[in-house]
Amino acid sequence: MNVKIEIDPGVCGFLATARVSTEDQQAVDIEVTSKCELVTTLGELWKKEAPIDGYQELGPEESVVLKTARTLLQIKGCCEACVVPAGVSKAVQVATGLALPKNVAMTMTVD
Repeated sequence: MNVKIEIDPGVCGFLATARVSTEDQQAVDIEVTSKCELVTTLGELWKKEAPIDGYQELGPEESVVLKTARTLLQIKGCCEACVVPAGVSKAVQVATGLALPKNVAMTMTVD
């Protein structure tokens, strides 16, 4: 299965596209494109981890996708709340059949 997810992370304006592919619905490969240097670096790091065990991503151990993102974002002094890794994590779940493909949205207001 192949899953494509387009992510608009918000105020930074650096759109990201991720493609998650698997032939056996467990081992996944992740390809990411973005004008954000950090997201591009994340994509390269995820490629080095490939294939990533999609089932393990939901296991009791920390997700490879999210752990890699958290580590890089902390080192670079960036926001750990970047939504791109969460979007990629969700795409991994869909590609492995562990989640249904459903769009998500966040709406923010300030009072």
